[in-house]
Amino acid sequence: MTAEDSTGGIWAAGDFGLARFAKEDDVGGGGIRYTASDGLKNSMVAQVAADADGSVWIGYRDAFGISHISFDTAGRPRIEHFTTGNNALHSDKSIFLGFDRRGWLWVGTDHGVDVFDRKSWRHFGRSDGLIWDDCNTNAFLAGDDGAVWIGTSRGLSRFEPQPVPPPSIAPQVVFTSVTLGGTPLDPDGELEVPVNRGPLQVRFSALTFVNESGVAFRYRLGGNDSSWAETTQRELNFPELPPRLFRLEVMARNGQGVWSLPAQLSFQVQAPWWASPWRTGVVLLSLAGLGRLIWRHRMRRLEAERRALEEAVEERTHELAAAKARAEQEKAVVDQQKREIERLLDEAKEISRHKSEFLANMSHEIRTPMNGVLGMTNLVLATQLSDEQREYVETARLSADSLLTVLNDILDFSKIEAGRLDLNPIDFSLKDCLEQIGRMLSLPIANKNLNYSVSVADDVPDRLVGDPDRLRQILLNLTGNAIKFTEQGGISLSVHREPAADGVTLLFAVRDSGVGIPAEKQDLIFEAFRQADGSTTRKYGGTGLGLAICARLVELMGGSIWVESELGHGSTFHFSARLGVVTKKTAMIDEGARNLTMAVMAFNPQPLTDLRILLAEDNPVNQRLATKLLEKRGHRVTVTATGSGALQRTQDEIFDVILMDVQMPDMDGLQATALIREREKSRGRRTPIIALTAHSMKGDRERCLAAGMDNYVTKPFDVARLIEVVESTARAGAPKNTPAPAAD
Repeated sequence: MTAEDSTGGIWAAGDFGLARFAKEDDVGGGGIRYTASDGLKNSMVAQVAADADGSVWIGYRDAFGISHISFDTAGRPRIEHFTTGNNALHSDKSIFLGFDRRGWLWVGTDHGVDVFDRKSWRHFGRSDGLIWDDCNTNAFLAGDDGAVWIGTSRGLSRFEPQPVPPPSIAPQVVFTSVTLGGTPLDPDGELEVPVNRGPLQVRFSALTFVNESGVAFRYRLGGNDSSWAETTQRELNFPELPPRLFRLEVMARNGQGVWSLPAQLSFQVQAPWWASPWRTGVVLLSLAGLGRLIWRHRMRRLEAERRALEEAVEERTHELAAAKARAEQEKAVVDQQKREIERLLDEAKEISRHKSEFLANMSHEIRTPMNGVLGMTNLVLATQLSDEQREYVETARLSADSLLTVLNDILDFSKIEAGRLDLNPIDFSLKDCLEQIGRMLSLPIANKNLNYSVSVADDVPDRLVGDPDRLRQILLNLTGNAIKFTEQGGISLSVHREPAADGVTLLFAVRDSGVGIPAEKQDLIFEAFRQADGSTTRKYGGTGLGLAICARLVELMGGSIWVESELGHGSTFHFSARLGVVTKKTAMIDEGARNLTMAVMAFNPQPLTDLRILLAEDNPVNQRLATKLLEKRGHRVTVTATGSGALQRTQDEIFDVILMDVQMPDMDGLQATALIREREKSRGRRTPIIALTAHSMKGDRERCLAAGMDNYVTKPFDVARLIEVVESTARAGAPKNTPAPAAD
């Protein structure tokens, strides 16, 4: 929609605002546009009407009322809005805008027509002759004779101007009825309304016959400071009012927007019976008395609670004092027990130390003469003997071997009890280990005419990492027991591999066809000093420690041991052991070392002879035995019985190797070795020293090597072992700690 103003400018209304184009501008030019951001109610403008003073009136596509845009002398716009809220319009939905010959603005809505005569607004509806209240879009025409034509959805209406407009008189308001809880009251008299008797209902009406549907009301309850509330209803309901004097004022407005004088209705809401002054006084006095009674009761209760609390605190204090006394007494008992435990622990440590010293001394004192017995027996067997003499000497050697076995079992068990038995894992051949067991037990097997077989599964590797000596000890014990308890039949040893996440787990089984073990005895045979046959007339000997030692060794190897047996049908001892796997690189190194050793032996098959050996040994039998053995190999032996003597000999003479007993009078072998090594620092020459001792407890070998010794041989020593260590150490001629496992 467009409109031309008094200056010739064109105003255009659209969905994107209101635009004005000056007369000299091109229609397609820029112009000025006004939108919601410039102060309009909405940017979608539907109607525009230019006023004679240069201002414009606009209507919106939606229900936002109308707006008046005027301009000051500087051309700045000023926008004023007219809606139902400021009593200008009867509807915010504008349908058309237009001016008549007098310059009055006519606004068509969906609730009739509102007219602005430059001073005030007036309304025309059906009661004023309009054929229908719903106007049509832009259906307005102003005639030259002053009449206006208005189109509605029900037809066309024509208004003729009057020279003098009829006076606008506001209708008078009258109260038609007043009811309280359904009971009618006289609105003309003095109303006293009882409290809480039901809702108060007031009905009123406006005395007019002109445009009754356009009459509106407003009311206020209270006084001049109360705000007015508008309503189109002719009835007011007050559900509940407080006790006091009220004044109700009601005003009416006609269709031209003129308000009448207020009609007033005063009424008193009575206070309840208990709210009268004397009743209030009585209530206050009663409340005061009741409050005093409550206060006294509360004070008595608080006093009783205070006394009870004091008694509870006193009782609790006595309990805490008693508990403190008990705690102090218990603490004293605990401290005493702690001191007693510490004393017992010190005694246990002292006893353990004495026990270790006793075992070491016992090992030394027993092994030293055993060394002489076995050594001399071997020397005698190497001479020319008659058959009867050889039988006697061999019997003596077997007896000595049996005694040494018992001694080793006792010492091993003592090590286990003291927690001093450890494994020494090295690279070894399982095949060699099993063959050694067969060779060592071949004589007792042949004496009993028993069958002996060994089977190893194909997936069992030969090169392993573990302690071959302890593995051999377990197998010798189990196989020896099998020979001992089997009179006929045979013995078999089998090895299988079990699945394992890392390393190798081997399952060993030793089977025999012997006497068997009763079911009730199968658990206790692994206990120390326990045997299946414990009677004094038992047929088979033994200390009862062998299987207990085996169980402990198997546990150290990460496995378990058990037996399957039936009385009279033989036994099968099973045990598992976790071993390491030899890597390919290590196997190649070990194979090269073996090839090198074979090459050396092939190059020099003869023993190293003419060694100058110093033997420091206080036992005459061991002196004679070691001297004879070494001299038979062609070596020269110098003997001294004390550590100080060894120190003096090394001062005066030069030796290729020294055999040093650890325990000697006046100076032990460790002290003598330390002094010799200290003296050698200034000489620039180092003599290999081999420990020759009966001490075989845990830590003995380490103490010898830490003192400066190069190797270690225990008593009773094996002849081949002694010669091998002496000649290899002398051949090396360097301060290397040649690994040599201690004999057990």
